[in-house]
Amino acid sequence: MIPTFVLAQDDNEISFDTIVNDLSRTKATLSNVNDSSIDPFDNVQIHVGVGIANSVFTIQHPEGIPGSTQANSRGAQINLGIDLFSPNWVAEGGMVNYFESEYSRSKVSGQEFDLKLLYKNQLENAVTFKVGMGLAARYMDVTYKTERAAKNDKGEDIKIHEEMKERYTTPTTLAVVGADIYLAKMLSIGGEVLARNTLTNETPDQTSIDFTVRLDAHF
Repeated sequence: MIPTFVLAQDDNEISFDTIVNDLSRTKATLSNVNDSSIDPFDNVQIHVGVGIANSVFTIQHPEGIPGSTQANSRGAQINLGIDLFSPNWVAEGGMVNYFESEYSRSKVSGQEFDLKLLYKNQLENAVTFKVGMGLAARYMDVTYKTERAAKNDKGEDIKIHEEMKERYTTPTTLAVVGADIYLAKMLSIGGEVLARNTLTNETPDQTSIDFTVRLDAHF
């Protein structure tokens, strides 16, 4: 009877090991199925924002019009961005519509479109810091004010005021730094500082510094 008992015990031990191995293989299979069903787009966030932009730049007047204009243009801004399969990298496009600003020798208005690549890093629970770079195109309308001396019908000296309107397209590179404060999980308020440098010498605005305040909704 002793050999028979030992044989039965060996059979039981082998059977137990087999069950454990089968369960392990089943668990691994289920884990692989679950991993393969994870959609990479589940962690992708989209944000939409509105804001106010302020751009400071110098306009060099064309030949025949003395001086230059120190412009300080304000406008309304909208943005749309998406995470690049990571919470740290974001692609964002934006548009700014600048209101007409009047100065002593000119009037300035325009629109701007940009595309930025941003890196974000969370400093605290509700504060996010970001830096980035991109490209932009600014379409600017400038109306130059001129005056010339003339005489009226009585022979008196008078000044005639005239206007000359020009439209410029300025491609630029840009660098941006900013921060956002999350008021809620899906709502943030933030600010940015942008430095722009033109890619051409054919426009009267060569560099600019922009400041923006914005409100974003995150989905």
